[in-house]
This record gives sequence, structure tokens and C-alpha cells, in this order.
Amino acid sequence: MKLMSKIFLFFSCSFLFSGEILNIAGKNLSFYFDSDRGSFYLENPYPKDSKSRYLLFKDNPPTSFITLYVDNTPYKLSEKDLKVEEIFNIQNNLIKGKLSYKYLTLTVYFILTNLNKGNFDDTLLNLIEIENSSTNTKNLEIRFLFDTVFGEEKRSPKIFTSGGEKIEYDRIYEEGAIPEAFFNGEVETLDMEFKEGLYIFPVINNYYPSKVIIGNWKKLSMMRNVFIPEPKARFRYNPYSNPDVAIFLSYKIKINPREKFYFGNALSRNYIPKEKLKFSFIEQTPKKESQSSETLISKGNEPEIQKTTNEQTIIKPAEANTNELLLLNAKLALYEKLNNLIDKIEKKFLTTNINEKKEEKKAIDINPPVVIITNYGGANPNPEQKELITKELKKLQELYEQRLKEVMDYYEKKLSEYEKDMTKKETPPSKKKDIDRKIKEIDKNLLLIEKLLKINPGKTDENKIKEIEQNLIEIEKNFP
Repeated sequence: MKLMSKIFLFFSCSFLFSGEILNIAGKNLSFYFDSDRGSFYLENPYPKDSKSRYLLFKDNPPTSFITLYVDNTPYKLSEKDLKVEEIFNIQNNLIKGKLSYKYLTLTVYFILTNLNKGNFDDTLLNLIEIENSSTNTKNLEIRFLFDTVFGEEKRSPKIFTSGGEKIEYDRIYEEGAIPEAFFNGEVETLDMEFKEGLYIFPVINNYYPSKVIIGNWKKLSMMRNVFIPEPKARFRYNPYSNPDVAIFLSYKIKINPREKFYFGNALSRNYIPKEKLKFSFIEQTPKKESQSSETLISKGNEPEIQKTTNEQTIIKPAEANTNELLLLNAKLALYEKLNNLIDKIEKKFLTTNINEKKEEKKAIDINPPVVIITNYGGANPNPEQKELITKELKKLQELYEQRLKEVMDYYEKKLSEYEKDMTKKETPPSKKKDIDRKIKEIDKNLLLIEKLLKINPGKTDENKIKEIEQNLIEIEKNFP
């Protein structure tokens, strides 16, 4: 079993946090965060077998963590080192905490989201927003250490670059030569097909780590400044130990006075195209003078963060409200449900078209994939906030309408093809029976699409929101 000394743990001082394990989970990933120590692990919630359950190593405490490194000194973020601005907590699909150290404020986000169409909760975004409140430029380093697991039970860790190169010994990648992603998992060696496992994407918004190291977990967890590769060791700490590989990401940051920016990386069970790892990350807070019990959401009535199918994270109001801004968010949430329905309709069609490849559709570029809007006001929303959400609403509405038309056109085309096959004399009776089944399935789905065509949340007032939600619930029953 792996053991970790307290000195190497991020957020290691137990009285800073509640001491509980925070968990956010979806269909493809389950993330566990030890709020007592700031370390974490990752699971496949529905593994095909026991060896594919863990994606990052589970131990007590977990062995993957983040470290702040300032002025050539690693800092465990204890009470004497920093001030807790916001205790780590779960907000629907994310875990968030805020800490400050002298002139620096770090807000840490772990966000469970979708960055691939149809792959529900397939990605964990690890984002850190840093703010320099001083009047001087500051230099610091943030380190991520991901303790991988695949292949270690057979003493043969399986680490590959996204380009297909197998990494079999200590490796250091400097900035400028860092691969797009690393894969830890099962690979079909004949055609280099990546199967079950975990992708680690070190780059978001083109902000690269200064260094990536693939090496023994213990050596990396103890490292202060210098890592000396030992190719012959093949990820062993000593000749008598088993291979134990981890991936270390080092981000060196120069931050100007009064500047705020964010960076991070992504963990996913699926490959994410590079262009989808470019997005905006927005958190808005009202001015102090406008804060009152009437204009701010009170504790206990927190808004929930909701994922949408065009890879956006938005705020959904916790309760109905006639406020104009809340209405816009409610409409966004409806379009989320509508896009989810289209995903289910497309997925279900595949079961009626097993022997035919679905026609490829032109990819729709939706940017940004992640937007977080928090702490919005009440009756008098900030005009910039309103404009931002209105733009996102329009974008999401256009996406939905375009996808709906594409799906309907596709179904109608296939229906016409099947009907022609039914009338051909050369079509054998056995095949006609299968075609008839497909036609009935398409007819049923077309009726559902016709119902969706009548729904237009963009032009709906607050009195119709609940009615639309009920209609969608009834339609969703057809797609368990």
C-alpha cells in the first residue's frame, strides 16, 4: 500500500476542512475529494471488471494531489500558511474551494462535465483561478500529481502518448515538446486503438505546463526541485519495489499586479479534440453596495449548476422566480433538456439501424464549452450579465433547432429508403419483417420530433415554463 507523508499533501492541515470525502459522480466518472487533505482519486462507476474500476489510485489518504510552490519552497496549505476564504463544498456537478496566501488567492474547481457529444459526465476539469492582489509581479508554480493505476497489477504500467508512443521508463517533457495527451489504459497494439482507461490532457486554452514528468510516484511526491530520470529503474523506487508510475504536471506562472487568470487540465475516459479544450470561464459577483437580502440568493437557496449538451455549465435557478434573469436561466435549462432528448433520439435510432453506418454530420463548433455564472442579482440584473446569458440562450437555441432539423431530415430520408425496399420484389420476406420493424420505430420517433418542434422556450413567458417542463417529462418517458 502506498503511504504519503503529511509534508507532501495539498491542504494537509485537517482543521482547515470538514474532514469528509466529497463526491461528484455521473455515468462515466466518479470523483472523490478528501477535504481533510486536499487529495483525490477517480473511479469508473460502472466498470466491466474489478481491474478497470480505479482510474486514479485509491488509498487512505488518496495519492493524487496538488501542491503550491512559491519562492522555491513547497507549501502545504496549513492554517499558518493561508486563510480559508471558502471551505470546499459541492455545488451540484462541481467541488469548489477558495484559499488565500499573502498576496495570492487561489480558487480551485473540480468540474464534472461533458466535452464529447453523447458521453455523459465523461470529463473532470481541474481548474485553478489565481488572483494577485499585490502591486508587484509574482512568480509561483502549481503542481499536479496524478497517480495512475492501469497495468501496475501486472507490474507493467501502460502509459502512452496520444500519438501512440508507449512510455516504459522515466521521461521528462519540456514545454514545446509536450504531447497533446497521455493515456493510461488498455491499448490494442496492432492498430494502436485506445480502449478502456484514462486520458490526461495537460493543456487547457493553450496554457501549457512548463514540464511534464512520467516517473515513479514516490520519487515525484518527494521531489523538491530536481527530478533525475533513471531509465533502467522502469518506474521502480528501488530494485525491490514494484513499478508505480505517476504523471506530474508543473505550471510555472508569472502573474501581474491585480491580475486574475485561470488554467488547468482535464481527465477523461474519452479522447477530447484539442479545439474543445478552449473555453471561457466566468464567475461574476455583484458589487458590495448592491448586496442585500432582496438582491442576493440567500444561504439555503443556492442556485444549482447544470450541464448542457453543448458543453456549457450554467446556473439554473433553484426556485421559480419572475425575475427576468432567472427566466433566461430557466429557458437555458429547458434547452439543455431538449438537447439531451435529441441525444437520446439519435442513440435509440442506432438500435434500429445496426447493419448500417450512420451518416456523418458536419460538426457544429460551439465555443465556449464551459461557462459558469454565479451570484446573479435579483430584480435588477447587471446589463452585462443579462447580455451574456441572452447570447448563450440564442446560441443554444440555434444549436437545438439545427440539430432537430438534421435529425428529422435524417429520419425522413431513411424512412423513404426503407419504404422503397419494402416495395421491391427481390427483398426477401425475412428482411421485409426487419424493415417493417424499423419503419415503425422511425414513425414513432418522428411523432416525438413533431412534438418537440412545437416547443419554443425562447419565446415562452414564465407562465408556460412549468407546462413545457411537464411535456418534456412525458416525452422523456419514451427514452429511458
